[in-house]
Amino acid sequence: RVSQLEATSSLPRTLEGLTEIEGIGIKSASCYLYRAFGEDVVIVDTHFFRVATRLGLTDGLSREKCLNDIKRAFPKEYWSRLSMTVNKHGRMICRKKPLCNECFLSGLCSYNAGSDIALSTLQNEPS
Repeated sequence: RVSQLEATSSLPRTLEGLTEIEGIGIKSASCYLYRAFGEDVVIVDTHFFRVATRLGLTDGLSREKCLNDIKRAFPKEYWSRLSMTVNKHGRMICRKKPLCNECFLSGLCSYNAGSDIALSTLQNEPS
């Protein structure tokens, strides 16, 4: 039986190396690097992508573009904390059917504004 430590030590420690393994995508690789090694990473899941798109931090075209947009916009030392915070906000408040009346970011949000930007945001949202 292979120990958890042995299994972990045989895996690459880079995003690029991990995503070369069949079945491991950017999100899984980022989660692994964060949890196993405490790396500062951006973890773009459904919730993060939804919130980032609604707040105009990315255009909502793809998760990979979102990842790159966030990396350009924020210093690396904030990536992991930002990922966890935005993810939680997306699960609790900025859900598919958001609780805009409870959201402290509603003044910055295209979804809450009911504008043309909000309509284009919704068309690009993940289901």
